Amino acid sequence: MKTPGLTSWVVSANEGASHTNALIDDLRIYQALSDANGKWGGYDQFLKVYETKLLSYGLSGNDYIDFYDADTSEKSNRLTLCYADFLAMESLKSVSAEFNEPYENAMKIVNEGYISNDFPLYYSWYSYDQRKYAEDDLNMAEEMVTLLYLAEIDRLPDQTLSWLKKKMANGGIKARYTIKGKVVAGYNYDSTAVYALVAMLADEIGDIELRGNALKRMELMRINDTSLSYNGGFGIEDGSGITSFDQVMPVLAYQYAEN
Repeated sequence: MKTPGLTSWVVSANEGASHTNALIDDLRIYQALSDANGKWGGYDQFLKVYETKLLSYGLSGNDYIDFYDADTSEKSNRLTLCYADFLAMESLKSVSAEFNEPYENAMKIVNEGYISNDFPLYYSWYSYDQRKYAEDDLNMAEEMVTLLYLAEIDRLPDQTLSWLKKKMANGGIKARYTIKGKVVAGYNYDSTAVYALVAMLADEIGDIELRGNALKRMELMRINDTSLSYNGGFGIEDGSGITSFDQVMPVLAYQYAEN
């Protein structure tokens, strides 16, 4: 799965590993191995290689970027806000001062990506070329990852938490919103992964009530039919719309709660 020393974002049966990475994957992998190294040791050399590769291919100047295309030697000109895994960035910063400014720049981009107090969420991505945020509709699974990463470093705004709690008490959070805070047509449905992420976020900030509400809504989407091979999974009973992401995130949410 290696692509210039980082990790391919996708591997297919016909074409093998793509020669393009995704920063969000690389930061997650780096942090997981850094944690493993702290517990058991044995990953020092791998981590050093990854640090070098992230300096070469995860940054453009002093800015984190979404991806690097090894086939064209081109770097992305954007940062998707949910890629900003601040705990992983802090780990990198602790081993090399070269990651200090990229960390601060990423933090600035996320902080300034706050939409408004009326709709206290964050834009999807920032264009370095245009020096502005894209006004795309918000995929709420991605949005919740952004909020989780902020919660992990105690930077989740009070207004955002209030919005989440209000939504959870009044119909839940739907799959996609415009930047004006309206549900996008065709996306007025719940997402297992969204509620799992809300539960993890709530666990991070110690809000047990919010966590409980999120887990309850998540469980409403569990399939309970022993005649089905996918009984116990999350999705629609006819088997449509069952994704790996919607299975893995609830498992992780319960692991957070157990810890």
